[in-house]
Parts: sequence; C-alpha cells; structure tokens
Amino acid sequence: GTTKAGGADNCGTVFKLTASRTETVMHTFWNGVNGCAPQGGLALNQNVLYGTTYGSGTGPSPYGTVFRIAP
Repeated sequence: GTTKAGGADNCGTVFKLTASRTETVMHTFWNGVNGCAPQGGLALNQNVLYGTTYGSGTGPSPYGTVFRIAP
C-alpha cells in the first residue's frame, strides 16, 4: 500500500503488510527527488510494483512521477 504523507520527509511511503499485521516500509519519498504524495493504487508485474505520485519530481515540470519498486 501507500501513504500520501508521512515518512522521513512527509512525502509518503510504500509499505507492505504481512498476514500477521507486521508493517514494513519499502520506500520513502523525498520531495523534489523522487516524487511526493503517492496517488492511486499500485500495479504488480512480475514482482515489480509500479505507481504514481501527485507532486514533485525532478526536471523542468515538477508535476509528479511514475515509480517502480523492485524486490
């Protein structure tokens, strides 16, 4: 899952939750570097997660990012 806020820079996280309800943060977003405020769901393709963020990102138009997280 994702959180829209929280994490080290308050820009959100990607986390996993086990059947025993143990939460592990898999990724923390850093404003201006790799996006901020993940939006929508995550897509899984061959053990790789894909998603989007609403804000920030690098480049001339900081209007969000597409990200992937590999295991």
